Amino acid sequence: MKNISHQDLLTNVESDTVYNNCTFYLGEKQSFAIANSYFRNCGFYNSGLFTRLENSFFHNCEFIGKFALEITNKSLIHLSPDIGNLSFLTHLTVCAPLESLPEEIKKLSNLQELNLHQCCFTQLPKQIGDLDSLITLNLSGCRITSLPKEIHKLTHLRHLNLNATLCAKLPRQIGSLSNLRHLHMWDMSLDHLPIEMSNLKQLEYAGGSIRSSDKILLQALLPKCNVVNVDEEVQYSSTNLDVRFE
Repeated sequence: MKNISHQDLLTNVESDTVYNNCTFYLGEKQSFAIANSYFRNCGFYNSGLFTRLENSFFHNCEFIGKFALEITNKSLIHLSPDIGNLSFLTHLTVCAPLESLPEEIKKLSNLQELNLHQCCFTQLPKQIGDLDSLITLNLSGCRITSLPKEIHKLTHLRHLNLNATLCAKLPRQIGSLSNLRHLHMWDMSLDHLPIEMSNLKQLEYAGGSIRSSDKILLQALLPKCNVVNVDEEVQYSSTNLDVRFE
């Protein structure tokens, strides 16, 4: 195990290394994959992108800027409960056939963007509601059949992508997402929209597989919202959430 102490302006990070009192300025266009490393009293002072953070620990560290973990693994069906140790993460992307999410995901208190594209689980854990910093939630292509009622606690959520999920209806608690701006519902078999959606006064766009009667009602209740359904000739993608993190 290598030891590195009191080093400033580090632009690289390695596996099997103990870092003490170091500062990092990782390249924003570079990704890192590490395992079995320990960081003590370290500072990360710009954005960092990791594709692997296995068995690595951070003690009394400071994080400034975006800190992202992107996992792409065609054979990954369970996300390790150790994900809860990465409470500093601001962005998490998982593209894998996950069959479940661990309850420990609730510990990601700084998470602002969560992308779970084409995962195989049918339900979200209720702990998803504990991610009170979440701004973007992308569930496109996941096999979920419903949203948990705890989603009402995501009061900072602005972008919600449900494209190509198996949800037949939306919970009435969705009306509590007071900051929601964009709602994507394409390629779904929605029965109806809950009347509580009329509370989404900040909603700017709602598009997808919605009935014409629901569209008319939603436009009447939310005149500032651009409501689009399948009766209109629009191009859309069920695999891409075209929003930018703010």
